[in-house]
Amino acid sequence: MRLKIVVVWAVILGLFPSFLFGAVKEGEVVEHVLPNGLKVLTVENHNSPIIYSQITYKVGSRNEHFGITGISHLVEHMMFKGTPRYPGQVLKNLIKKSGGIYNAFTTTDLTAYYEQVPKNKIDVVLAIEADRMHNSKFDPKEFLHEREVVIEERHMRTDDNPRGTFAEEFNAIAFKSHPYHNPTVGWISDIRAITRDQAYRYYKTYYVPNNATLVLVGDFDTAKIMKLVSKYYGPIPKGKPVPPVVSVEEPQNDRRVLTYKRPDLKMPIFQMAFHTPAFGNPDCAPLTIAAKILAGGRFSRLKKVLTQQKIGPGRCVFSSRKEKTPSFFRLSWSSTQGTSPSWIPWKKSFGPKFGKCRPSLLPTTSFRKSKTTCVRTSW
Repeated sequence: MRLKIVVVWAVILGLFPSFLFGAVKEGEVVEHVLPNGLKVLTVENHNSPIIYSQITYKVGSRNEHFGITGISHLVEHMMFKGTPRYPGQVLKNLIKKSGGIYNAFTTTDLTAYYEQVPKNKIDVVLAIEADRMHNSKFDPKEFLHEREVVIEERHMRTDDNPRGTFAEEFNAIAFKSHPYHNPTVGWISDIRAITRDQAYRYYKTYYVPNNATLVLVGDFDTAKIMKLVSKYYGPIPKGKPVPPVVSVEEPQNDRRVLTYKRPDLKMPIFQMAFHTPAFGNPDCAPLTIAAKILAGGRFSRLKKVLTQQKIGPGRCVFSSRKEKTPSFFRLSWSSTQGTSPSWIPWKKSFGPKFGKCRPSLLPTTSFRKSKTTCVRTSW
């Protein structure tokens, strides 16, 4: 109990003495939690004098509803417009002058901001990210401009892209009652209707320490870098609990089929998906390995079927989406020479391949190779 009390007070005071961590091994993941709820994961890696930093907020399109779809992505854009202390261009120049790189991304489940900088510049990154977690200003004029930027991004990636539109339509029939139904970029009518005040309230609701995880990987001493983390993030007050996502996807009782035609879609696409458990379920890892075995490269099982049956050249992909709530396992085949996918004998040729994915029916070397590849690329 004494040690626990010492640890708590050391965290509160921002001391983080080295004895609290012991001898941290290189490559070991160490978890810390600040008093304001910020979770920090550190991994020492001394191969190069650089540090990778990523602050992830547990908010994405799953937290949206009709009327504000796309707001998570729009808020991500506004975060680069700066704070009173670090205006937009100053923010970008500071990282560039530090010899670093930076960017961000929004998904169904999260929004993340990352930087990679020389190890002696990590304090610059921590100062910037901590400041914009709490002090982003959302200037009204800049908001209107950035909203138009997002609308143009949607036009380019989805509306004017037949493959993007097909993916959006396919996703919309796969999910009917869960927010995964909506595209991460948002529906065009919603993006146009979102106001600056709505976006700012959304930011203040979800961009709080107790809804974020900071990951630091690189050439540092754990105790020393945690002092810096406490210095910059420690003063930020803990936020209110974020609203829970209560919607669930209702069971699918029948097959759903989508036929999508566009004159500018020259090469046919065939997709099939199966509902699967959420990330963290014991079946998630086997599904990832199965995807690799079925369509992971030129010598995959599915590629062999396509070749043997002379279906024609194409690109085939099996993917297992790793999301916070149940998602789907997807087969995607796209022709590279205009071959029609309508006659692909799924039941006769592809279906049995699922049964043969059981480890007991696979050569040991093939299974181990696929498993090793998945571990290296997925986790």
